Amino acid sequence: MKPDHDRLCRAQSLLFVPGDRPDRYDKALAAGADAVIVDLEDAVRPADRPRARGHLADLLQRTQATPLPVLVRVNDVRTGELAADLQSVVRAGLGGLVVPKLDPDSAADTDRLISEAEQARGLAPGSVPVLGIVETAAGLLRLATLPRLPARVARLAFGAGDFSADTGAAWLPGSPSLLAAKSMIVWISTALGLAAPVDTAFPWVSDLDGLRTESDQAAAVGYLGKFCIHPAQIETVHAALRPSPEQVRKAEAVIEALSASGAAGAQLLDGQLIDEAVVKWARGVLAIGGLPPRA
Repeated sequence: MKPDHDRLCRAQSLLFVPGDRPDRYDKALAAGADAVIVDLEDAVRPADRPRARGHLADLLQRTQATPLPVLVRVNDVRTGELAADLQSVVRAGLGGLVVPKLDPDSAADTDRLISEAEQARGLAPGSVPVLGIVETAAGLLRLATLPRLPARVARLAFGAGDFSADTGAAWLPGSPSLLAAKSMIVWISTALGLAAPVDTAFPWVSDLDGLRTESDQAAAVGYLGKFCIHPAQIETVHAALRPSPEQVRKAEAVIEALSASGAAGAQLLDGQLIDEAVVKWARGVLAIGGLPPRA
């Protein structure tokens, strides 16, 4: 996997910052998130986007060597603004693009425009990864029927605000009304061989208990990332999405039991049946925690 693709796929906290607020860039970069997303879409008025693109070009020039991915949320290809976005931001230093309202049609058209921008900048074909946000019912259902997406699409995300507006579902703190859609995005990601998806932003910034509940729910159905809109949310997201010490200890015990037995097949560990599915879970927990399996 290419380095930028790998960094995008491993990011658990992805912090948004408005593209037209360069005074907030450095604070966002220092906030402790795994990735920063500079927003050229919803957070910026159309009249302010040309100036924001200029700020972004300057930012990417000076962050080429940073290990922290700097992503850009561009505008949907159907708005007619994507080409201008790409002309400004597809360059060395870009950690990836966040593409709103992803569906099969927009994915193909967006991939073509990014490829043209890569060629114009002298970048390797396919070097710019994409995180695609699923925000409509039609997009969700059509993605579920695809055998593949463009190779640069490394990860999917859920956008609850637009999805709720599209479907009429209630978007409330801790509400289960969107859980089916969230779960489908996990299943689609798995079927297409993508990294585990990124959960929607939580707009109630002062409600950290609600954020923890929603993050726990997302982790339980298979998400390994979450959008943040304020630095105060990062610690809560990390606590929910990173394995707990108890989960790590259990995973290590499963791997050790497998190594000690030297045998495949099911066995008991502390009264629990340990089979290949549990071993796969244990390896996944240790991988998320950055720990190598011991066997």
